[in-house]
Amino acid sequence: MRLTKHNGRKNKSGVYRVKHNDRNFDVDKAEHIDKTKSDENIYWHCYGDEKLTFEEAELKFYKENFSAMLEAKNARYLKQRHPERVRTMEEMIKNEKFCPEETLYYIGKKDDTVDKETLTTVFTEYMNWHEKEYPNIKFLDWAFHGDEKGAPHIHERHVWTATDKDGNLTIGQNKALAEMKIEAPEPKEKITKNNNAKITYTADTREKLFEICKKHGLELIEEPQEASKSGLSHLEYIKRQEQEKISKLQAVTKEEEEKLFELKSESKEYATRVDLSRKDKAFFESLDNKIEIKKKTFSREEYVEMSAKAYRIMRSIAENGIKGNIANIALKEENRKLKNDILSKQQDNKGTLERLRNENKELKKEKVELKTENTALRSENINLRLSKKNEILYKNFIQDKGQEKDYKSWCDIMPTNVKNAEPDNLEKALKDWRNMNQVERDAEEAKAYLKEVHI
Repeated sequence: MRLTKHNGRKNKSGVYRVKHNDRNFDVDKAEHIDKTKSDENIYWHCYGDEKLTFEEAELKFYKENFSAMLEAKNARYLKQRHPERVRTMEEMIKNEKFCPEETLYYIGKKDDTVDKETLTTVFTEYMNWHEKEYPNIKFLDWAFHGDEKGAPHIHERHVWTATDKDGNLTIGQNKALAEMKIEAPEPKEKITKNNNAKITYTADTREKLFEICKKHGLELIEEPQEASKSGLSHLEYIKRQEQEKISKLQAVTKEEEEKLFELKSESKEYATRVDLSRKDKAFFESLDNKIEIKKKTFSREEYVEMSAKAYRIMRSIAENGIKGNIANIALKEENRKLKNDILSKQQDNKGTLERLRNENKELKKEKVELKTENTALRSENINLRLSKKNEILYKNFIQDKGQEKDYKSWCDIMPTNVKNAEPDNLEKALKDWRNMNQVERDAEEAKAYLKEVHI
């Protein structure tokens, strides 16, 4: 038997959906699931006994651990004037860059595998070791499936965590590996697809899985299988099943084509009995009665009755063949899907456009409010400065009250440089003016004294 461990985040349809793992969907529509065995399944998530779906548990974990990181990112986008890049947590968890990574585990194949107890015991021992050895990888949920047509298997989902430059917990495989000091197999060589830290991690975890399997008496083929022959993912398994159904339908279609070819040959015999000339065609199109058709079977001739409408349909099918009808049905189905996709995208675009319009309105409103607030603050600042300036001027007027009779006259004789001085420099300007006045007064007194002495 072989041990298969398959990692991935997405396929052609987009990121993996966790609803399949805890059966949080309409199981009646899933042909590959046997509902009578679904009670054997096991479901676990990181919040233990709390009653949450896997989808709810993962979203709760993301909100509790990555909200600070997301808020910082969104703030930077808004500052850079890129509101279209802003995401909610619900949007981020569905993005292929930030979504959880899913791993599929199974041993052997459908008819040659291990029992439920052995597989879950091996996995839980591996998970406990993994949590201690690689603390930056957080397990979110896992499920054992024993109700599908393939081998029993386990779906496990986890997220790679690290600390960003702002000190917030973020999501990133390479950052997580670097924080855990895991290097590439050839650390001095260039980092490539075949030489990186993930290869070292994968080799170590694979070796541990084999070690645990041997501990439980399992003899497994340890040589890696070629990529083209490796185990199929869940979606690939379903695809193969559908291809087998298509092959069977094609075989049935071929058989029907052969029958219709025979019917087409026989229709020529019918035409000898019923001649659809231009004149008769209008008559048969409005005829609801039965018409008699000669049918040649082997060596005998017999007559059957059918309506003109049934005859026209039969003849049309015989002449055109089933290929045209199949192609037409396929084109109609493809057209229906395209219309649904277009409608879905239009709805998404409409919702995004409406959200952006609302955000733009809010930003414009906020801008007007900020302008109003700024104007008020400027006016208040000017008033405060004038009030402070007047207070200083009046204080100095009281000191010099003997020089002028009133405050206005005192301000009028004040030099321009003092009047225009800022509040912080006003005291010094007034002091300089006062000193200058004192010097002038002293000079006048000296001049008068000298004049008196001279006399």
